[in-house]
Amino acid sequence: MNKKSKVILLPCSSYREEIVYENLEIGLELLGGIEKIVKKEESILLKPNLLKKAEVDKAVITHPSVVGMFARLMREKGYQDLSLADSCGNGTTTRVIHGTGIDRYLEKYGITAIDYSKGIRVEYPEGIQTKEFILPKELLEKDCVISLCKMKTHALERITGAVKNSYGNIDLRHAVKKITKPVSFIISSDIKANYKTAQEYRKLNSNIDITYVSNCKLYPQLENPEKVYQIIENKLSN
Repeated sequence: MNKKSKVILLPCSSYREEIVYENLEIGLELLGGIEKIVKKEESILLKPNLLKKAEVDKAVITHPSVVGMFARLMREKGYQDLSLADSCGNGTTTRVIHGTGIDRYLEKYGITAIDYSKGIRVEYPEGIQTKEFILPKELLEKDCVISLCKMKTHALERITGAVKNSYGNIDLRHAVKKITKPVSFIISSDIKANYKTAQEYRKLNSNIDITYVSNCKLYPQLENPEKVYQIIENKLSN
């Protein structure tokens, strides 16, 4: 039988620093202490959810207070080799965190923000759908990755949590380049960030076809399902 992981659930009434810090401290103590999980001499990568540059109140990225208080806790426990990075859906780590408050916490606690530069092919023969992944060189150089995920809704997976956050460890640019079959993006034409991301993917791979749906705030498939259905029907019939 597979060994089950221990999960700690604690109520947190706000993102005030001291409340977040206290809950992180209690949670880690209930797990036996951070020292029991990660050795102090290890190099550690903090991996928040940095999907794209967005206002904190939009609840798109990991809240700065969570990142900052975890960084504070790690420094107080004596951990020295700390850095932070994500394979962002749109932009780079340093661009996405700028002005969010995360950048100020990193400066305060002396933590480096890393922009991934190179993908390394890693084989995974046990995989069912995929036998290899392209992972960032900077991530593979670390001894430990700590996921600082964001609990939020997701158009395809319904929710995004810790497991989904690990998807951001994959170098998306290389994954997009490897697509050999035609792929269609159906996105809202009213959201500039979506448009920019789709165009960046299109530059990486000419197999990507983009169709825009207007008058949608976020998800065309939910806000204008008839139009999306019509687009899909037309593409399948061609």
